[in-house]
Amino acid sequence: MFTTESQFSARRNTTMKKTLSALIILMLALTWLTSAGAEQTINNCPVPDNMKIVSPDMNKVPQKLALLSGIWEGIWASSVVFIIEQINADEAVVVFAWAGAMKRSQAGTASPPGFVRLKCPVKQGEDGNYRLICRTKAGTNRLMQTNNPRQIRVQRDGFGTMPEQYRDSIFQKKEMK
Repeated sequence: MFTTESQFSARRNTTMKKTLSALIILMLALTWLTSAGAEQTINNCPVPDNMKIVSPDMNKVPQKLALLSGIWEGIWASSVVFIIEQINADEAVVVFAWAGAMKRSQAGTASPPGFVRLKCPVKQGEDGNYRLICRTKAGTNRLMQTNNPRQIRVQRDGFGTMPEQYRDSIFQKKEMK
C-alpha cells in the first residue's frame, strides 16, 4: 500500500504532537518531583520537612524554661542550629542540624550536612538556669541558658580529638518572622 504525501505529513504531525506532549508531561513530572523532594534548610543546615515548633504549655512549663523554645544558631566548622521543637518540665525534643564541613573540622573529620532529632532531658542548675542534655553517637551537647535570654551556651563532650577551645560556644536565638 502506498502512502501519499499528505498522509505521510499527517502521520508525522501526529507523531510530533505525541512526542511533544510526552516531553511536556515529563518536564512537569520532573519539576514536581524536584520540588516535592526539596529539603528545608536554616542557615544551610537541612531540617526535617515535618519540623514544627510547638509553644510550651505555660501551665506545665516554667516561664524561664519556655524561653528555650525556638531556633538557636551558631558556627563551629560550619553553620549549626539547635531547634527546640517541644519542651516540657523534664524533656525536650531537639533537632540538631549542621551544614556540613568538607574540610577537616575541629573534631578532625569532614562531615556531610545532616540533622538528628533527639529527646533531651531537662535539668535545672543551681544558678536557676535550665540545661538540655543532648546525647548523640559522637558525643554530648549541653545547651545551657545564660542570663541573656537571646543566648545559650553549648558545651560539648566527646567528639573525638576536638581541641579544648571548640568545646564551649555561644549560640544566638534566631528571630522568627
